[in-house]
Amino acid sequence: MPPPAAICRLGLEDAREKIRAHPLFASLDSFEVVEFEIELFWDPSRIPAGHPRRPSYFRCESIPPGRVLASQGDLGTELAVLLDGAVSSYRSEPSEGTELVEILRPGDWFGETSALSHVPSLTSFRTDTACDIAFLDARLFKKL
Repeated sequence: MPPPAAICRLGLEDAREKIRAHPLFASLDSFEVVEFEIELFWDPSRIPAGHPRRPSYFRCESIPPGRVLASQGDLGTELAVLLDGAVSSYRSEPSEGTELVEILRPGDWFGETSALSHVPSLTSFRTDTACDIAFLDARLFKKL
């Protein structure tokens, strides 16, 4: 996925609560692994002394309307959780043109099939409105 334009408009606590409440993470016994990644993204100085420095497996970004997040056929590496805004999923077929598959709303996630199964994305995703999206690297799920 291309890098979005700005860091998330949501604050650390809002993002943590929205992600924690998401059905994908709500019953997770090891949510502290996800929380650690969220904190590493927001404030790397909060990481305990002696912990190896590395990029976070999590990022939250504000993305303007009209941005293509992933194209049909791309291999994804991240699962995305829509925190705010609307994202369209659409599919293109040479004989049929472009077809809207669905409009995603806050709480919906996308990209998991490609990211976790290592298969090309079956659809493209584009922001319809300004969006706040949490991106979780597929490697994070191996830790859970």
